Amino acid sequence: MATVERLTDGKVVHRGPFWNGLTIDYGRTAVLDVAGIRVVVTSRCNMVTDPAFFELHGIDLDRLGLLAIKAK
Repeated sequence: MATVERLTDGKVVHRGPFWNGLTIDYGRTAVLDVAGIRVVVTSRCNMVTDPAFFELHGIDLDRLGLLAIKAK
């Protein structure tokens, strides 16, 4: 079973250096807690290339022990 932690519109303004200033639309996005593991699910398939994506979803990269990203 999953618990919804956060819902967003998935619009992220990248701070760079890759795509600096460009807004990427990941579509409607949900952060789920599945047995203590956070899972971010997007409705659009785009590469995650900027820390701003995680900030939008309330995820502090400095506090993570492990991060896995499923890419297309």
